[in-house]
Amino acid sequence: MARTAGIAAALLLLVWAVFGQVRNHGFVHYDDDYYILDNAMLREGLSAETAWYWLVTPFATNWTPLASLSMQLDFELYGLEPRGWLLTNVALHAASTLVLFLALRRLSGSTWRSAFAAGVFGIHPLHVESVAWASERKDVLSGLFFALGLAAYARHAEKPGALRYLAVVAAQALGLLAKPTLVTLPCVLLLLDFWPLGRWQRSGALRVVLEKLPLFALAAAASAATYWVQQDQGAMPLHAPPLLERAENAVDAYLAYLRQSFWPTRLACFYPYPPDTITPLGFAARTGLLAAITAAALALARTRGYLIVGWLWFLGMLVPMLGLVQVGLQARADRYSYLPQIGLALAVAWGAHDLFARTRLGRRALSAAAAAALLALALVAERQVGVWRDTTSLFTHAARVTEGNYLAWKVIGDEHARAGRAAEAEAAYQRSIELKADYSHSHFEYATLLREQGRAAEALRHLRFVAKSDPNHERVFGALGSLLVEQGEFESALQPLRRALEGKRASEPRLRSLLLAYLGTAEVGTRDFAAAAGHYRESLALDPEHSASALNLALLVSADPALGRPGEALALVQGVLARSPEDRGEIELVLALAHASEGRHEQARNIAEAVAREAERTGDDGLARRAHAQALRHARGARIEMP
Repeated sequence: MARTAGIAAALLLLVWAVFGQVRNHGFVHYDDDYYILDNAMLREGLSAETAWYWLVTPFATNWTPLASLSMQLDFELYGLEPRGWLLTNVALHAASTLVLFLALRRLSGSTWRSAFAAGVFGIHPLHVESVAWASERKDVLSGLFFALGLAAYARHAEKPGALRYLAVVAAQALGLLAKPTLVTLPCVLLLLDFWPLGRWQRSGALRVVLEKLPLFALAAAASAATYWVQQDQGAMPLHAPPLLERAENAVDAYLAYLRQSFWPTRLACFYPYPPDTITPLGFAARTGLLAAITAAALALARTRGYLIVGWLWFLGMLVPMLGLVQVGLQARADRYSYLPQIGLALAVAWGAHDLFARTRLGRRALSAAAAAALLALALVAERQVGVWRDTTSLFTHAARVTEGNYLAWKVIGDEHARAGRAAEAEAAYQRSIELKADYSHSHFEYATLLREQGRAAEALRHLRFVAKSDPNHERVFGALGSLLVEQGEFESALQPLRRALEGKRASEPRLRSLLLAYLGTAEVGTRDFAAAAGHYRESLALDPEHSASALNLALLVSADPALGRPGEALALVQGVLARSPEDRGEIELVLALAHASEGRHEQARNIAEAVAREAERTGDDGLARRAHAQALRHARGARIEMP
């Protein structure tokens, strides 16, 4: 008991020594903005309504309600202070490490080998991404339920019973609600039945397989739900690589995970999909290497069961994340190795023990080697955690350790743009586009930068490219349509604005109000005044303080009273003026038009003349000229023309 408690304390201290520095880190603009910083639902507060929302609503191309609820609780506790979020990740990871140690110890009866495997899990550099990234709450939360599932199964295997089995089912169900990666848990339990539990040998393969059917049913349901959500939410690229290329990448990913498990260097938050440069002979050689390792482990299965169990654990748990069904743009990701790598740690721990622990000297040497390995992993991991301190550090590192990392350069550009460094941002976006000419997000952000600089023609070129090449891009049609309106290309703006209003993002009231206002202006430009008035009214219904919609509707109603109600134009303009706008003179000219539309031409002339005098006093010659001209029209009682 004392030894177990001491090992548990040492594991927790080791995890803290590596990950404790995250208390000084910030959020990164890579999913953290979407999941946390800009997530309006978090601000609704923790309640039965928000719990139900997360339970039934996909978010960020996934359905992970338990992880979302966990983040909702974090927002209640910490607000937008990153320290609390990140330390919660560390606490969950530390708990998983401890439970994994206890579960392996109970499954195998070996304390020190279990401690080593759990220690590798706790501090391996490949696992930094899962812990030091606030948005990866789903990884550490599902990892805890995975470890609890192993612990519950160890108790069930000792003395089978309905309640003990129900605990295993509950652990898998909760883990699947945190992240669907636990679809492979029943397969892992079958492997453990072979070794170290020996249940295959005692009870027969059929019986242990039938016992897992409820777990496989849960896994199948979660897989179907995940596939449907990711397809519906647009997570699957429109132009996914061919199946053979994806298979080649899967084999390469296996070898990369294997290599970085033993030599964890050049780790990055994003690995670009490699160019198709693998020859058929190279693909065959790589596949042959994996097959040879598998064959060797199978040959030793009867006497060294841990080898085949550890190896198939590694291979099998990675299958859903290999990209055979392509989701996202990455070739692989460090976070995908979070649970699969436990299998390799098992194989190494038990294999090294069998090779070297037969003599006292061998045991001492093995203990020293294990301690040295854990120390080396801790040092590398501690350095890798530091890379995650902020967005610029993270992606500058990624661009340095990988080749052709177009996404890293895009995010670097975003950071420069956010800081107001336009020249550096433009260079980064151009570098990203140079590396991947069809990457729509770089084109879009570059267009946003160009638009802010007044380079509308260049911005339109990039936005049109995105609209054509990536019609699922969630922001491009609104940006394209609004810029076309600003450039006076009203006819061309209609289709993208209508397309934007059909998108999921347009359900957000303020954004929808803005899009409707632009659509109304485009319709004014095409002389469809009735449609424009209707859309301005829709805009105001969603956002009553949208001044542009109010003023434009007032102009339409002033020019054609049949489009509105008596006094409506005047009320709209007075509502805008009550909000103390900066461009008061321009708005008072609309107020004058509203009075004129009601037949109060003298009052309209007085307002316009007052605007002209104030404009002359402040040196605004353009406004003064317009005000004088309008005053003259009101003096003549001229009819108000459509804008």
